Amino acid sequence: MDEQESILREFLVECAEGIGRLDQEFVALEKEPTNSALLASIFRTIHTIKGTCGFLGLPKLENVAHGAENILVRMRDKKMTVTPEGITLLLEAVDAIKAILAHIESTLKEPDQSYDAIRQKLDAFLAEKGAAPSPPTPEAPRKKGNGKGKEKAASPAPPSAAPPSPPAPPTEPPPPASPDGGKEEAKQKEGNDGGAASTSKGLSATESTIRVDVGLLDKLMNLVSELVLVRNQLLQRVRERDNAADTSIVQRMNLITTQLQESVTRTRMQPIRNVWNQFPRVVRDLAHSNGKEVELVMEGAETELDKTLLEAIKDPLTHIVRNAIDHGIEMPDVRRARGKDPKGILFLKAYHEGGQINIEMRDDGGGIDVEKVKRKALEKGLISAEAVAGLSESEAMNLIFLPGLSTADKVTHVSGRGVGMDVVRTNIEKISGTIEVESQLGQGTRLKLKIPLTLAIIPALMVRAGRELFAIPQANLVELVRVDTDTGERIETIHGAEFYRLRGELLPLVRLTRILRLPEAPAPEKTEGRFEAEGTNIVVLGTGGQSFGLVVDEVSDREEIVVKPLNRHLKGLNVFAGATILGNGTVALILDVPGIAETGGLHHLADGSELKLEEKVEAVDQGMQETLLLFSLSGQDRYAIPLSLVTRLEEFKTSRVEHAAGREVVQYRGDLLPLIWLDRVIGSGSADEKGETLHAIIFSRNKKSVGLVVGEILDTVQEEVLLHPAPAGKIGVRGSLVIQGLTTDFLDVEQIIESVEPGWLQEEAHVG
Repeated sequence: MDEQESILREFLVECAEGIGRLDQEFVALEKEPTNSALLASIFRTIHTIKGTCGFLGLPKLENVAHGAENILVRMRDKKMTVTPEGITLLLEAVDAIKAILAHIESTLKEPDQSYDAIRQKLDAFLAEKGAAPSPPTPEAPRKKGNGKGKEKAASPAPPSAAPPSPPAPPTEPPPPASPDGGKEEAKQKEGNDGGAASTSKGLSATESTIRVDVGLLDKLMNLVSELVLVRNQLLQRVRERDNAADTSIVQRMNLITTQLQESVTRTRMQPIRNVWNQFPRVVRDLAHSNGKEVELVMEGAETELDKTLLEAIKDPLTHIVRNAIDHGIEMPDVRRARGKDPKGILFLKAYHEGGQINIEMRDDGGGIDVEKVKRKALEKGLISAEAVAGLSESEAMNLIFLPGLSTADKVTHVSGRGVGMDVVRTNIEKISGTIEVESQLGQGTRLKLKIPLTLAIIPALMVRAGRELFAIPQANLVELVRVDTDTGERIETIHGAEFYRLRGELLPLVRLTRILRLPEAPAPEKTEGRFEAEGTNIVVLGTGGQSFGLVVDEVSDREEIVVKPLNRHLKGLNVFAGATILGNGTVALILDVPGIAETGGLHHLADGSELKLEEKVEAVDQGMQETLLLFSLSGQDRYAIPLSLVTRLEEFKTSRVEHAAGREVVQYRGDLLPLIWLDRVIGSGSADEKGETLHAIIFSRNKKSVGLVVGEILDTVQEEVLLHPAPAGKIGVRGSLVIQGLTTDFLDVEQIIESVEPGWLQEEAHVG
């Protein structure tokens, strides 16, 4: 019984290797009906399954495979044309074969269900095309007839490795005579005829490989992980002793351990092709059922990643592909009306970059309607109207990942229930990956996944907060920044939130000691708009397409760490992704970057969308310290206004500017925002020469706003206001002062707005 079970499991493994290719090969055959090499490959797979079934006593599986083989014989011999109807029927047979094999794998016997119906459909199709269906082989007890003669008629299939119409050797024995379904005999015969070269390659591949149970590989990886821990401890001990002889030995061990780790990791690596092979069938079936035409293009199928990760991304990738077909790519008539090719393109690409696997999925469909996404989120109560108004375009795009949100107009068997993209993002982040989405309405959508090569042993940056040491996965690391006040750098505080201006962009900050509630040293005195320290370490991290800075006390070194799962009692802590054992034997927790961002309230702060300053206008007293916003019109001039007057800083595409009631406006948060061109008011600079992007400073009074268009935002500073009066009659300029060693004009914002929008101030006085 044990031997029979072993043979059966070996048969299942061989079947899995061939059956996994059939979906892709059938779809390719439908596109190239005259490709005899492709047809021969399909036939060999079905023929091998059918031949072995008789030896193992699997009549139901043999019956279905035999029916499919009958059609493939006629197609191979060019007595029947390869048609989409025939391919569809053969794919149904493949599905039945898969179902039977799955049941055999779980129970070691065939299912009780009858598969006569699919066999009858296959025979009926064959009869319709003018060919008498061949009776099943003798091993199928439900059918009568001499299957031996038919086997001989069908036996030329194995030698057909050479593409078109290979001759059948006259001395060929019947395939069922061998327990492996004639597989070895077919290979030997191919070696005797014109296919010798390809056969030798196949034999050498077979002889040079061995099947290893995945459980054994997992155990091997765990042992290597423990070896890495011991290696780290030895390195730590030798560094402390500083003994030359010991150092030489440990360095050698370090090298061998690293090579062993890489080798064992490679044994678990599989090409992403193993997941992608199912997509041609998925795309074909879904496109046909929806009445669409879609071409699937795949690039980088040989890219390898860990088997565990491959299984983890299988469902997310499948969901994204189905989404793209279902309501991403338009119907053919809609595409024609939009000037597109009626056949849509779905492009998949995988490649290595920066120690990670990048997977891109791109379609040329209708794209994502951001306004529709916002409306759906509001309708379902997933976000407030105030929050929606403050979202940037990229943030609004990320609303598709909210649980319960769907942009589908109706519920189908594929989509519309609001379950999907949130699960996709969750599953990707579980394996320390990220997902980014870009879309252009009418042009298409692009999703990019970044995932690590393996989860067992990962490179990490060690940091210290308080007295504790933590590990940050290198996959989330963008860069390291040291803020040194001696060089004039600083961290700014606006309404309690800390920011650092990194290359002109505001980077929101989170202090690790506060997130984890660790004891921290007394902080220097803070003032609104500015926070200074002797020196601050910022680890810039990326998650969900956005970046933030994690403030830590000390940055240590980069290490290869072994990821250990947390105890089930700690699973609810979303700030930790696991733990690791360091070289000195202590345990360090691994930070979960998305969880840190969420706990710190930064999931929608990356572009400063929450930076709403008080809607008030206050006079600046001469000689008082004031936080000022610096900007320019032409790059040669400098202007300053009190930051307390500013509601927001915005950028608009020039193409969004419209004309209404004799003035220029843009649509902003569901209303019209009047624009004031500063250079026209004060008669200076050249901001009126419009580029592609407009920089606007937003001022608000009693729910009414106006945008002041400037050339470039420069900086924010805290200075003592010592004005030199402006010449009489100078509109909008209160005076001049020296900031950072440069002469700067101090503007009168109220006067500038009143000169263009009369009554703006008086209107405020009537509102209580």
